[in-house]
Amino acid sequence: MKKLTFSLNYRKRKSEYKADELIEICIRHYHLDPNTGRSKIKNISTGIKCKIKDWDIDWHKRKDRLPILKTDLKSKNKNRLLKKKLVEIKKEISQEGKKNSLKKELSKKSRSILDSKIPSGSIE
Repeated sequence: MKKLTFSLNYRKRKSEYKADELIEICIRHYHLDPNTGRSKIKNISTGIKCKIKDWDIDWHKRKDRLPILKTDLKSKNKNRLLKKKLVEIKKEISQEGKKNSLKKELSKKSRSILDSKIPSGSIE
């Protein structure tokens, strides 16, 4: 389960925010922890801020999948930067996955070479 989505990074209750306050957008990475086997969520900051009134709540249901509404004057640029950041993170995750699989393969090989419990030669 590897999933990446956009979300607003709330620092206080939603009810305490005003509609014109800026909130940072983060990318949520849902994944399985290889050590525990449990699902984990990692919030990755994008450095891009958006007003609550300009955030599209149903962005994931739309065809273009752009989270910032056109009411924001810089929405095109911000959406483009978010998509670019998402591609970068996907590349990093795939590289980490390749590194982890190589480590597993190497550890399996080294175990099979070093783990011989049968003595060589005759016992007498």
